[in-house]
Amino acid sequence: MELGIRLRSLLDGKLNTNTDLTDYKIRNELITEIEAEIDQCEWMELSDGTTYQKSFTPTYFRELQEKEEKEFRQWARDNYEINGLISSLWHPAVQDECKKMNIEQRNNKKNGIS
Repeated sequence: MELGIRLRSLLDGKLNTNTDLTDYKIRNELITEIEAEIDQCEWMELSDGTTYQKSFTPTYFRELQEKEEKEFRQWARDNYEINGLISSLWHPAVQDECKKMNIEQRNNKKNGIS
């Protein structure tokens, strides 16, 4: 089953709060949160009905064995600075783990966990 998102609904949900969008840090956190939700989807629909679908992009990274993937993900946990640059040169497993860390950090902040 494909996972998709209607952009207007996403934005309405995110912007329908009493968030101070003049605060640079809060605005950037919101943008990062929206990007993360969009990134998880195979398609996105605009309010005019236009639908964008992700297409396959060839990758030059090799498939990892389960043990290797755990090691790559641990490397990300040990070395990535939260909300820092996620390099497209890093293996997709590392990129994915960095994205997860950013989402975890946002969720922890929402729940009052440091």
